[in-house]
Amino acid sequence: MNWYPGHMKKTYEMLKENLRVVDLVIIILDSRIPRSSLNPKLDKLINNKEKIYLMNKADISDQQVNKIWMEYFKRKNILAIENNSLKNKKNNKLFESIEKFEKKIKEKYEKKGFKNKNIRMLIVGVPNTGKSTFINYLTKRKSVKTGNKPGVTKGKQWIKIKNKYEILDTPGILWPDLNDDQIKYNLAVTGLIKDNIIDDVELGIYLLDYLKINYRNTLIEKYNIIINIDEESLEILEKISKRKGFLLKDNEIDYERGAKLLLKDFRNGNLGNISLEIPSEE
Repeated sequence: MNWYPGHMKKTYEMLKENLRVVDLVIIILDSRIPRSSLNPKLDKLINNKEKIYLMNKADISDQQVNKIWMEYFKRKNILAIENNSLKNKKNNKLFESIEKFEKKIKEKYEKKGFKNKNIRMLIVGVPNTGKSTFINYLTKRKSVKTGNKPGVTKGKQWIKIKNKYEILDTPGILWPDLNDDQIKYNLAVTGLIKDNIIDDVELGIYLLDYLKINYRNTLIEKYNIIINIDEESLEILEKISKRKGFLLKDNEIDYERGAKLLLKDFRNGNLGNISLEIPSEE
């Protein structure tokens, strides 16, 4: 399966071209998987540009883990902000952070003879991290098409905000050499790559491998099942499927339907606040 379609290569070329006129880059991360949702090729491409990490969907990730990530970014001298585009109608934290760079950027323009020049920002991230929804909340209007599937934004769009900022939204882009299995599975579990890349049952078992260790009580309470400490993930998936009445002919377990429900519940936040990654000091 190809998770790096041709339009992503074109988007990289577009980014290289537009970075020359951009003052600040806002990198949208999925707060449940900050490491996996940070495109290393993008981070390298941005290089020495001023940047802000926006930890999106922070309301459905583990709040304690969020704090660990924020402390980690602070130690790395990276400005990071927690955000949820669907509920945070006020984005004061972002604008306060932008203002930290604003004076420095304006001084640079004034030295070149430009006054009252709009600050240009670039919004980047992997597919389905909530870039377009976030921009719509910034502008208070549906200026950008949104969806719950990867790859909704198809071309670049410059959008004015507060008559002094210009934001460029770009299509979500992955990287061609996606060889790290953990990153690949994390992207798939959270819905940041297309569902047909990895089988749903395989994804469900991967998710349960993590949840049964780190969020066991959540599974027990949500699906009203008993989970033994040494229980295999496939057995847990069977219990979930049985509890929901997901059966095929001859009373065989419909594992696929059970896995789809589990993935949907996780992605929509119906399992509660869950994070799949903690920072490494490497």
